[in-house]
Amino acid sequence: MALQTLIVNIKIFLLKLLVFNLCLLFIIDITLKLRRTEIQDLEQNRRDQQQRFDIKVSDESFAVNRAESLLSTNLSSSNRKHFIFIGYRNFWPFYPPFECSCQDHSIFVEALEFDDDFQNTTIADCLIFVLSYRGRITKAGWQKLRENRGPRQKWIFASRESALTTHEHLSPPKKFRANTYHLSFTYHSTADFYVPYGNYVPRIDSVLDFNNTISRIRAKKTNLISWMSSSCGVSIKKWRRVEFAKLLSEAMPLHRYGTCGNMTCDKHSRTCKEKLLTYKFSLILENSCCSEYITEKFWNSFLFEQVPVVFGATMKDYLKISPPYSFIHMENFSNVDDLVEYLYKLDNDDSLYEKYHEWRQFGEISVAKLPRDFVSSCHSLCRIRNKLESLEETNDTSFHFDPYGASWYGSCRNCDRIAQKLLHN
Repeated sequence: MALQTLIVNIKIFLLKLLVFNLCLLFIIDITLKLRRTEIQDLEQNRRDQQQRFDIKVSDESFAVNRAESLLSTNLSSSNRKHFIFIGYRNFWPFYPPFECSCQDHSIFVEALEFDDDFQNTTIADCLIFVLSYRGRITKAGWQKLRENRGPRQKWIFASRESALTTHEHLSPPKKFRANTYHLSFTYHSTADFYVPYGNYVPRIDSVLDFNNTISRIRAKKTNLISWMSSSCGVSIKKWRRVEFAKLLSEAMPLHRYGTCGNMTCDKHSRTCKEKLLTYKFSLILENSCCSEYITEKFWNSFLFEQVPVVFGATMKDYLKISPPYSFIHMENFSNVDDLVEYLYKLDNDDSLYEKYHEWRQFGEISVAKLPRDFVSSCHSLCRIRNKLESLEETNDTSFHFDPYGASWYGSCRNCDRIAQKLLHN
């Protein structure tokens, strides 16, 4: 009897030991998987950071090592242009001074801050004015720049920021509005150098299998709507978009990510990207309501297979550049309650929701190529160099850009006033 009891106890002990070992193996396996995911995310972050901060840019037609190019050039001075950036000296991803090679021409590039005395700007063939948050050009500074401008020197307005953001930094005294900038380099379609944040490219030769695409998209969608933002202060002209987003979250399950929200998501990590793929909609609140100011937030929502719910530029502006039937404009609704009701309607009706993805059969999204499309890249500077050459050939000295004009500062509306109307109707 005692022997049988001993055998039973040994079996129980061995069984417990087996269960313990299985649990231990399970815990180790989970830990290794989590660690592997963490390492993958860290590696992805490292690659993203390297890509963002690598200042050596290769282009299909030329590649420039800026440090070496300062030391040597075989081009004659007649083929060499001198550009000066007015705005800031150290801006990512290119750090003046440097030199660009453009086929049989070269460009020497340097930069001055807004508080410079502008004594040496007479030597430049072209001044490129870019945004600096470290101040603005004084009236005396504008006067000095104009005194130093030779008859062949061209001035270019360059910005990826909204007309409201740039106005106090890059707009000259109003009396000079009509004869300051010869050319513009912006996101607006009227610019001489048009560089939008993204665009829709129709497919020519093939059509995507929509059934497989929408089935894959629908299977991931377990959440309603997300908002991601890192700029949390009161925006330009008292546009209180963080407060607006909080009020929207009281009417619907809006998940607010980033510095301005109550949830975290490192947008450069794989985990965050997978999380964003689970949302049906993405709330896009631009910091300004100006003509054609449609930023990367809008285009990225398509990459995450979301339907953007937009607020900023007009409906007409979005229709001009977006895929057909691909977004929801908040100003199409009388109030927030009507908007929320419509989102829930789409959430509960797959066929209606899927209509906002049908464009994927016939086209795809192209996002601006950075840093290649920055005005400070050699690719862009060579484009400017070619344009200046054509202006010289035709003796064109006209001023094409008015910073106060109807397509720029004159197009901006009061975002906060529009938002308050939506909230209180």
